[in-house]
Amino acid sequence: MSKRRFGIVLILLVFIFPLFLFGQENKPTSVLPDSLPGYKLHRTLVGPEAEEVVNKLHQKEVARAESEIGVYRGEKDALMIYVSYYPEAKQAESEYKRMTEKITATPESGFIMGEYLNYNGQQVYRCFGQGKTHFVFTHGKALLWVTVNTMQGNTVMKAYLDWLKQ
Repeated sequence: MSKRRFGIVLILLVFIFPLFLFGQENKPTSVLPDSLPGYKLHRTLVGPEAEEVVNKLHQKEVARAESEIGVYRGEKDALMIYVSYYPEAKQAESEYKRMTEKITATPESGFIMGEYLNYNGQQVYRCFGQGKTHFVFTHGKALLWVTVNTMQGNTVMKAYLDWLKQ
């Protein structure tokens, strides 16, 4: 191998390849499936667009982490999955606890009958409001909020958690 070729290969291995590897490591893998029972992914919102939607829902700035929203269409209604990615799983878990405790302690939040459930070993907070069922839980570094038609709630959640475990 010529010195010139060796130099190019060395530059690629030492500088370029690690940038690719470490850049990919920090990027979260999407937790949005293409479909769930009765629903197909229609649109994905990410970054500032997703943050804007979350902030409008709360009527204040709350989106602090990297955000993603999956909008799913069913035959008669929609399903939404809101995702916040955190640098560490501990942060996602901490935010999950803070959020669910606040919902439980604030009757005027618009959510009722909140309770912690176990779905195949996964702790999930379920509550009702705005004519839907809401499920909140963590998956690794992600904090997820699923809003679904109450009649489809359990079926969708079981399928979604199975998909996440794959």
